[in-house]
Amino acid sequence: MCSREVRPVIQLGAIPISVPESVTEARNKVRTVVETVSEDAVIATRLATATSAISRILVGEGESRIEIRLEPKVDRFVFCLDIV
Repeated sequence: MCSREVRPVIQLGAIPISVPESVTEARNKVRTVVETVSEDAVIATRLATATSAISRILVGEGESRIEIRLEPKVDRFVFCLDIV
């Protein structure tokens, strides 16, 4: 029987979304992290734009945050954003 290497989830951080300035902060941080990890500026920009749109909805909704993590898959890591 083969044993598979268990790779842990990598938590990259959480961005609180509470004031309008949080939208810009979230967009910039997501773009920077994705571009660093993937080296793909187009995907980084698309995810940053989606993050910005979601963040604008969350502003004023109380205590919200966006959590960023990398989840291991068989041959790669997947970038995940959780809205909490």
